[in-house]
Amino acid sequence: MVAAHILSALSLVAVLGWLMPSFPLAFYLAVAQIAVGFLLFHAVNLKPKNPGIIVAFHQCMVLAITLAIVATL
Repeated sequence: MVAAHILSALSLVAVLGWLMPSFPLAFYLAVAQIAVGFLLFHAVNLKPKNPGIIVAFHQCMVLAITLAIVATL
């Protein structure tokens, strides 16, 4: 599960990096999302039942990436 998550995140960053001139904001948000995902991974391991606000922030980052892609089109 974690490996698939990491592979999809790196694939997204690779594709957005390749399309960088068209989607710069989405690329930078995706790179930041990897850092947030890493923090979330540690938060979940520390407190599995209550990881905190980082879960909502992780989901908001995904929505921001999607919005940046759609707004550019």
